[in-house]
Parts: sequence; C-alpha cells; structure tokens
Amino acid sequence: MLNYITIVTVLLRGFNCITIGCIIYIYQTNKQMTPFNKNYFQWDGMYLMYAGQHTDRPDTTTGSPTFIARFKYGSKPWKSWVNFLCKNFYIEEYLELAKQTTPRDAIESKGYVDKMTIAGMKATIQVQKEIINTLTKKLEAVK
Repeated sequence: MLNYITIVTVLLRGFNCITIGCIIYIYQTNKQMTPFNKNYFQWDGMYLMYAGQHTDRPDTTTGSPTFIARFKYGSKPWKSWVNFLCKNFYIEEYLELAKQTTPRDAIESKGYVDKMTIAGMKATIQVQKEIINTLTKKLEAVK
C-alpha cells in the first residue's frame, strides 16, 4: 500500500529538510519482498503468468499461477518483459502496482520501453522534421 504525504519533515544526514507541496511515495515494507525467477514464468501465446512462490501465493502446488500481463495485439515482447521484471521488480511490488494501474503502466513506471513505443517516437520525430522543413521552405519563399 502506498502512502501519500504532502508535508514531510525529513532528517537527512544530520540536516532537517522540510518538503512542502510535493507528494512522496513510501512503500510499506512489512511484506517480505520476493525477487522474480525466470524459470517460473509461463507463456501460452497470449498470457504471461508466474508460477513461483511469493507472499501472495505461498503454496505453489494448489491454485493457478499469478497473472502478470496479457499481450493482446501486435508483437508480443514477453521475453523482454521477463528480463525487465527480473532486473527491476520484486514480485509483490509489481503485483501491487499492476493492481493499482495496468500491467503496462506498472512496468513503464520503472523505465521499460518496448520496440513499438520507440518506433512510434521515431515516426513522430520524422513527421516533426518534415513539418519543420516544409515551414522553413515556405519562410524562405516569402523572404
């Protein structure tokens, strides 16, 4: 659970710092944090599931694996998701974020960018360059 604090007094290395008007996120770490293990991910062509043990699923012999993400359309970069999750998240941390937002927003919160997003950004930049070139030519023609 995340706590939102607007005014916080922080004691940092002997200095009293007062933070006013900003939001500080504090993650309650009363839960045990379990790292992801690549060997426990399951992929069926659309759904990425996690079959490993964690605090929300202490017994792996009963029940279904934990839902991680669904890849509905286009490319399905599930392997890059697995690598990113293993390097940047604990299981409980990711599940909490995914529950509050969406799986994509949760993974992007730590900097994940997929190939489709990069391609879209490149296309946008190319269009902007073309517009700038067209406007520059029009300005030169007016002069």
